[in-house]
Amino acid sequence: MREIIVSRDNPLVKLAVKLASSKSARRDRGLFLCDGPTLLPEALARGAEIYAVLCRPGAALPRLPAGVRVAELPERLLGAISPTDTPQGLVFLCRRPDAERLDAGWPGFSSPSLYIALDRVQDPGNVGSILRTCDAFSVGGVLLGPGCADPYSPKAVRASMGAIFGTPVYECGSADEGLWEILSGCPLPVYAAAPAPDAVDVRDVDLSSGVLLLGNEGAGLSAPLMRRADIRVRIPTGPACQSLGVAAAAAILLWESKRAGESKRGSNPFIHG
Repeated sequence: MREIIVSRDNPLVKLAVKLASSKSARRDRGLFLCDGPTLLPEALARGAEIYAVLCRPGAALPRLPAGVRVAELPERLLGAISPTDTPQGLVFLCRRPDAERLDAGWPGFSSPSLYIALDRVQDPGNVGSILRTCDAFSVGGVLLGPGCADPYSPKAVRASMGAIFGTPVYECGSADEGLWEILSGCPLPVYAAAPAPDAVDVRDVDLSSGVLLLGNEGAGLSAPLMRRADIRVRIPTGPACQSLGVAAAAAILLWESKRAGESKRGSNPFIHG
């Protein structure tokens, strides 16, 4: 049975508006807002816990689990909720995958795979794009240091194209262990992406296992994190290029990590024939 909501004062509408704009609300409620009909099937396919769906009257919906609230709203209300300039007639509220461990601390490095750690990556679009790439290459987890954009913000969720529902994400906020403390006890090699001439060419490094550090869009990695790295790696570029965008750099480095891992196992799925 679909609810009919016509007032902006409705508690569910107020909750959706708050989740669209407030990081603290997303953390306190353990929920986040997803915008657009294309993300809903992706969330369901990945086993995400859907709390509520708000849609235009008569909207066709995929089969939803029992207990999910479904509410029909007029376009004006959906427009007030949607954080985009062109609302698509559907938003839904989803349980954060990390909701039960928000205050539990870093769970540790559970497998010898590659992890990504971001240092002050402030653009939510970059954070979401990196999550999408990490999902494509089966990264073990993503650590977000203090100063990073909220991965559950609407812009980051859109840019992740569904990866937010499956990629393990841990925020090293001020209330938790800092990124430095986590890396200090890391049993895996730590690599720092740095466009420095004395850094090692990424093609000469085995990135199949370890922690890869990626820094702020303008300033790069902080000095303490750079010193913590066991090896600094660089992507070879033309002489006119000073550096790559952080999302592009992540994609190239993760491609190399995948290639290195397949080479160690004696096969390369990227070479056909």
